[in-house]
Parts: sequence; structure tokens; C-alpha cells
Amino acid sequence: MSDARVPQNGPLMNHQSRPPAARIRPYLSAERLAPYQLATGGDPEKALRLYEWNAQVGAAFLEILGHLEIVLRNALDRQLQAWHTAQRRPDRWYDDPRGVLDDHRREDISTAQERLQRDGKSETPGRIIAELPFGFWRFLLGRRYQNTLWAPALRHAFPGLKPQLRADVYDLVDALSRLRNRIAHHEPVHQLDLARHHQGLLRLAGYVDADVRAWIDSVSRVEDVLSSRP
Repeated sequence: MSDARVPQNGPLMNHQSRPPAARIRPYLSAERLAPYQLATGGDPEKALRLYEWNAQVGAAFLEILGHLEIVLRNALDRQLQAWHTAQRRPDRWYDDPRGVLDDHRREDISTAQERLQRDGKSETPGRIIAELPFGFWRFLLGRRYQNTLWAPALRHAFPGLKPQLRADVYDLVDALSRLRNRIAHHEPVHQLDLARHHQGLLRLAGYVDADVRAWIDSVSRVEDVLSSRP
């Protein structure tokens, strides 16, 4: 006879078992599930499945958004450093000796440096770049830096962009940044045109390099998850 004991409240559930939505709803809150119930005609089971799918598609996007962020920041860093070096300036471009960056961007850089010091890590260019948030790069692509950064340096990070219009890059980066923020805060994204966002992400990657686009496309799970929407 087996020594396994069955809990008093019922048998152990395997990974395929799922409790009714009514048991889960209080832990997610009615307010959080409200958009999903609205989208599914008030059906609690369908609402929970849509909530689960929303998390799945968000996770699939986060994977490739992470790849894109690393590619993007490294491409921009290379061009900024090349421009900085061509000016025969010492140190790194983010030291900003000419005061090109606004106060908020300089604060981002100082925060990155302080975080490395606090963690006992040496300040290397690669670590500084990795510590800067996605929003930092989005702002560098903004209208404010059209003449000071885009024209002399940043446009060269996008050889696949024809014509090289800064706004075309900024609009994609801005939309993807907003999408990522919604996903990171566990907000609904099921109502968005996610296929369009996916194509925009791939298009932005292609502006940097065709092989980068092909690589991200090859590892992306987004289209498969989109096709499985309940």
C-alpha cells in the first residue's frame, strides 16, 4: 500500500487541473478582472482565460523587446562614441563635456554610475550602457536632439532606414516603450493591435540590420501566441 497521503481537502491537483474562476477571482481582484469580463461578455471562466492569455502574450513580447533594447542601445552607443572620438574628445560620450544632454538625461547617467558604485562594481562603458533605462534612449531619439545628436551621429545607427527620418524611428520606439510599460505593470494589452506592434518591432530591428531582424523574427513566439487567443 502506498505511503502517499491525500490531503483532507481533496486529492493533489496535477498541472492540468484548474480550479473554477470563482475561486481565483478574489485573489486577482474584481477591478483587475473587469476589463477581461467586459471583453468576454461577463463570462468569468472566459475572462480568466483571457487574463491568462494576456500574460502569455506579454511574456512573449518581453522576450523580444529585451533583445531589441540591447541591440538598440549598443547601436546608438557605438555611433555616439564614434562621433565623440571624431571630435577628439577624451573619455566617453556620456561624460557630456559640451552639455548636449538635458538635465534628466545627465541624471540618468549619474544614477547608473551611483548604482554601480553601490553594488561594488567597477564603472565600465558596457555596464553604464546596460544600466541606462529604455526611456533614456527613447528621449535621445526625440525632437530635442534632431540637430545635436540625430543628424551628426544617431542616424548612422539605422542604415536600413530610407529616408533617414528621425520621427520614423522615434514613433516606433515610443510605441514599443509604452507597450512594454503596460506589460511590466500587468495591464491589459489584449485590446491593442498586437500584430501591428510585432511588425513595428521587427521593422525597427531591420532599420538597424537585416540579420538582426531575421534573428529576432526567428526566436519570436508572438505570432504563435496571438494565434492561440481564446
